Amino acid sequence: MIFFKYIFYRIFSVYRKKHDKDESAYTAMIFVNLFMFMNIFVVGGILNNFNLLPVFFKSKIQAVVFIMVLLIINYFVFLHKMKYDKFCDEFEQKTNFKSKQNGWLIILYFIISTALLFAVPFIKP
Repeated sequence: MIFFKYIFYRIFSVYRKKHDKDESAYTAMIFVNLFMFMNIFVVGGILNNFNLLPVFFKSKIQAVVFIMVLLIINYFVFLHKMKYDKFCDEFEQKTNFKSKQNGWLIILYFIISTALLFAVPFIKP
């Protein structure tokens, strides 16, 4: 979970430069939620292609409900009682020369996650 908290922190800090704190926090949470869902969808899609997962989002309603549940969980992890203040302060204190390297790793994570999402239909057993 520390990885997603760090992603939240980086998105939050970018949006914080032009928007207020609350808007930046909600935007960061939505981005983290999106990429969490994409990763779960990719893993589920691959397992479904290999017939290792019998039921996987057979309807749009199932996917929407899952996204909403994930959004509620992430709300309590990141935003409830302004929890993001605590771990964002910790990350700001630990800022060092690795922050650019970690920023590139996050961009690489975004690119790979997005590419895998489009690759799932082509992965066959």
